[in-house]
Amino acid sequence: MKIGEDMFMQSHTVVGSRVLPYLDQYQTKPILVLGGIGDTCRRIAQDYGFRDVLIPADVFCWNKDIWPLHTPTQEEQQTARRDFDFSEKPIAAAFVFHDPRNWAPDVQILLDIVRYGSQTLPAFVGRGAYPEPRLGQGGFRYAFQSIHTALEGRPYNATILGKPSTETYRHAENMIMNLSSRAYGTNIPKSSIFMIGDNPESDIAGANKAGWNSVLVHTGVFSPGEQTPSHIPTFQARDVEEAVHLALQRVSGQELPLP
Repeated sequence: MKIGEDMFMQSHTVVGSRVLPYLDQYQTKPILVLGGIGDTCRRIAQDYGFRDVLIPADVFCWNKDIWPLHTPTQEEQQTARRDFDFSEKPIAAAFVFHDPRNWAPDVQILLDIVRYGSQTLPAFVGRGAYPEPRLGQGGFRYAFQSIHTALEGRPYNATILGKPSTETYRHAENMIMNLSSRAYGTNIPKSSIFMIGDNPESDIAGANKAGWNSVLVHTGVFSPGEQTPSHIPTFQARDVEEAVHLALQRVSGQELPLP
């Protein structure tokens, strides 16, 4: 007996079904498919009848800042489409055909589509050269905890260091006091310590808890026109230069000329 392709069915086979709405709905629209090796899933989707199929490699090669922790491989550069502008054309749907090989950037791309809109692919997050925040170590932690909870029925009791943990600010304060003691023979008052940062959840929250002054700058994660800070800073500043200027002014009690 000859076995043909029409005798096989996989989980993603249904998207090309003529009795289901997916092909009719998305056949001529841009779709993103994830999973598999190379551009295999693109070719499968095209075999189903989809005409405008994109894969993560297309996104990376369009704008490397989408996921700055990944450099497109030679294979990705060879298989990537160069004719699609993600900033101009909306992605109508995303399909996960097979196990994603590179979870982090694939999750980032999907989050961009569902959070910011498919036409604007842009400490939980961090911002780099790309105009929208990117996932950082916090994103990895939440992914790990979600999987651990699904397997074990509870989150893993991890010790989290770094901002905004009390230990981190206590250590930083000790370093500052040691430097002050060496330079001036005495500790500076706590009221003279300023934390300048762009993330209310880490920078500002930790500084407030430590009893420091906190300065929220507008050149990173926080966007003043779009958000209200989840933790209220002592004051806000356009950038680090203005933050330092305002901090010096506050400590000296004098109006200082801008540099």
